[in-house]
Amino acid sequence: MKKLHRPIYAATAIAMAMTLAGCGSAEGSSDPTGGSGMDAPQLDPGAFPTTAQPESGPVADETEGRKVEGIRMAQYVSLPAEIDASLVEQNFVTALDGTDTSLTEAMYISDDGARAVAEKGLVAGYTTSGNVTTMIPDPDGGPEIVNPDMRTVSHGVFRFTDAAAATAGAQAMHAAMLEPYEPVGPGEIGQISVMPNSLVVHRSEEEFGVLKDTLQAITVHGNYVISTQADAPAEHAEWNAKAVANALAVQEPLIDQFEPTPLDKIDELPADPTGLLRYTIPEPEDTKYPQPDVMVLGARGYEHESAGSTNNIEELAEANFVAAALDRTTVMRTASNDDAKTLAALTLDEYKTDGYTVTDSPAGLPEVPCYLSEEVSGDYIECVLTRGPFVAIASSQNDATEAHQLAAAQYMILGDAR
Repeated sequence: MKKLHRPIYAATAIAMAMTLAGCGSAEGSSDPTGGSGMDAPQLDPGAFPTTAQPESGPVADETEGRKVEGIRMAQYVSLPAEIDASLVEQNFVTALDGTDTSLTEAMYISDDGARAVAEKGLVAGYTTSGNVTTMIPDPDGGPEIVNPDMRTVSHGVFRFTDAAAATAGAQAMHAAMLEPYEPVGPGEIGQISVMPNSLVVHRSEEEFGVLKDTLQAITVHGNYVISTQADAPAEHAEWNAKAVANALAVQEPLIDQFEPTPLDKIDELPADPTGLLRYTIPEPEDTKYPQPDVMVLGARGYEHESAGSTNNIEELAEANFVAAALDRTTVMRTASNDDAKTLAALTLDEYKTDGYTVTDSPAGLPEVPCYLSEEVSGDYIECVLTRGPFVAIASSQNDATEAHQLAAAQYMILGDAR
């Protein structure tokens, strides 16, 4: 089970595929903990905080509340790997706060197009994307090459104020997707025989020297709009229709389970309903590697933000996973101390499978394993620790000392976690 921290670097889809692996091997302890081997005088947290943050309380305003609502929706948005098992690499994700700016970031449409959609009554949303293995062995024995059979799915669910607003929003989204948006050219109205009620956009373009076929379907489902875009080489264009149709079949029953926050209560949502975020280490404002949105997630939501595997959801259930909080460090809560050890062991098993290398443990925490991944964009050091029912991941790019200090500080914070 690959349980990765969120990326601490920005990259294109191909660069992400080359670097997201980012962790170490399980040749070290199979019971990562700061327990019996902990040497308190040796702990070095550096300048990082060693006590929990204040309780967060309610959101600051309606915009923040809509972002939290979008994060809540992540638990009910299908993973790319649930749409098609070949989509093994998780890509970009976005929680929408209902503004046109957030929509522009989530979908490749113009500012004017995004504004037209948002004005129809967009409340919140969550988008995800995934692709097949990007880099494959060179048949001639050279360095890895870009997979010529590259296939990608971008998928999202958007909540509107009511069904009429969702219908108007879908029409505006369809119109925006038909318009050119540099470097993407104009689309054309398409059809999918098994989806007669969907608005469809089709286009063909060259990408990395390969003629690509793109199909996007926009479907109204009650107060929601479900949008799925599939891309494949032109000779495999039939895959796009199958992927888009399957996305709708998987997504509709999922979003039906979501309990939306009443519109007049969104500005009263708790910023952290689990109380878990306060035990993470926050990102400093002047950081070199800004994190994505701070958030608290359930199992499927966490998979969107990490490995994106359907198998991982089953393994999270096996470890009685409760929630994950993501900031500068990642903290996961399980149901018991033994469950935390199970979750950490599953993590280490995946690291061992992937063949990453063990590196030094933090001073004072000899039983906490750390891993080194040497990537194109730099070295990534990650340390995994458990304390009580919690599992935490502390990581740094090109700075082992920082990773060790984060791990020490995180260990100290979890001493008071409940």
